[in-house]
Amino acid sequence: MIRLRRCLAVITIAALVVTTVPVFGTAFDAFAEEETVAQEAESTENEAEETLATENLAEENPAAAESTVPVPEDGVSSEEESRQDVSEQDPAAIEAQSTEPVETKLESVSTKHSKSYKSTIGDTITISPAYGRTVELYLYDPYLAKWTLQKTYTSANQAKADVTITYPNTWKAYSESTWKIVCPGNESYQAASQTVKITNKIANAKAAVVIDAQTGEVIYAQNARKHLKIASMTKMVTMMVVIDKGKYGKKVKITSEAVKARKKSGGMGLVKGDKVRMKDLVHATLMESANDAAAAAACGVSGNQKKFAVLMKEKARSIGATESTFQYAYGDWHSNTYSTAYDQALIGREFMTNPKYSQLRTIVKKRTYKFKTKKKKKRYTVRMGGMSTSLIKNGRSIGIKSGYNPPAGYCYANAWKYKGKMYISIVMGASSSSKLVSSQKALMSFSDYAVDHQGARIKVK
Repeated sequence: MIRLRRCLAVITIAALVVTTVPVFGTAFDAFAEEETVAQEAESTENEAEETLATENLAEENPAAAESTVPVPEDGVSSEEESRQDVSEQDPAAIEAQSTEPVETKLESVSTKHSKSYKSTIGDTITISPAYGRTVELYLYDPYLAKWTLQKTYTSANQAKADVTITYPNTWKAYSESTWKIVCPGNESYQAASQTVKITNKIANAKAAVVIDAQTGEVIYAQNARKHLKIASMTKMVTMMVVIDKGKYGKKVKITSEAVKARKKSGGMGLVKGDKVRMKDLVHATLMESANDAAAAAACGVSGNQKKFAVLMKEKARSIGATESTFQYAYGDWHSNTYSTAYDQALIGREFMTNPKYSQLRTIVKKRTYKFKTKKKKKRYTVRMGGMSTSLIKNGRSIGIKSGYNPPAGYCYANAWKYKGKMYISIVMGASSSSKLVSSQKALMSFSDYAVDHQGARIKVK
């Protein structure tokens, strides 16, 4: 109504003005000015009412209130315009404004390497976005079952950058090692990683290991904890238990159990009821690997092999060989027995370093040995096995114990010295005696290199 009255008033005044302008010109100007002020006041009042309504709407429904925000004619708000200005100056700002982190790419990564241990391994990879980000190199330790950080790099402060990765010499201590290149993520960029395999297989066999006999450190590991049959390497523990029980000078009566061992798995032909010195049985066991001699020695200590096997297990556990099982004194391949290359290395280390076993160490250096039984007066000549003889001819190998049967393949526990220190190497599961010998020689050569170049030492347990 107020607006209608004002409109009528304006029309009336306008009609009067037409007829009375000359007379009332001054008064009309004053009235028009007053009307303009009134209109401006009304406009201000309307704007205030709209602002109040918007505020009330924002309190009741924030989403609806946002839709009422005025947008310039070009369709771009001042806030968006500001973001555009920033992004044009800094390309990284566009990525940072994204609601999701930007994907990170690792390019030109060589995922497989296979080189001689005398080589170094490196790789140049490309990262984008880079902008000075961290790059980490991890090694997976299969024996400790965890990833360990080896090196950290920093990329150049640019969108796309190259980073040169150099793999530490730790890879040389493994037949196959697994590495991981990691570019950690943040609020702006996603994390990225790439796995890399490095192969350095030295022994042509199922498993192998080399340890420092003084410190027990592992110089090389190839399936070091894989459960495998060990054949006559079992006899290292057998003979140590004989010495532990103080039976070296005893006379032993040959029982049917010893004869059965010969018929089942081979031996030197001992006769039931005969009497043999324990010393002679130990020689026959270590040199010729006679199964009947090993069984006879076990029975001479414990009465039968079953009880003796308990002592063997206890002995192995006492030196840290916790993954070895025993049922017979001679490593019968028909039984469910097994060990690992690492366990055999610990056993070989005990055999070659404990002063208690000096008599055993003397025996493994011999080529031939003769003895005569006490009752039957039978004469025997035992000879060192062919694999041991071949290695000892090398001039450095001291030898410990060989082993073979079809499931186990060709096995050998070896000892040698380099620069005044002793090392123990184990090969298990070679497919031939020639491959076993060549594998042992290769392990010795690698160990010499590792010693001369301060090669990495690893932990197996």
